[in-house]
Amino acid sequence: MDAPDILDDFYLNLLDWGISNVLSIALQNTVYLWNADDSSTAELVTVDEEDGPVTSVAWAPDGRHLAIGLNNSHVQLWDSHSSRMVNFNSFKHFCGILLE
Repeated sequence: MDAPDILDDFYLNLLDWGISNVLSIALQNTVYLWNADDSSTAELVTVDEEDGPVTSVAWAPDGRHLAIGLNNSHVQLWDSHSSRMVNFNSFKHFCGILLE
């Protein structure tokens, strides 16, 4: 896998390997998913210029949901199976589960 646009900054968390054997990688404003089982790559999301770049990615323990931190201090929660952002009400419920 080649990652030519990865930002070189010690304080960013631009890679995270999930329990489903999928690597998430943030390159500028885009988050990609690389499946180690079949070497496939998919683009999960590209954020707007005013929100980016992506500053962190982190898999939830379920291996399905990915938290994406943005340069504007916002956090988005994405469902990697449907490639959709989780709505806010589900996100609040999900955060409550993580904090318990």
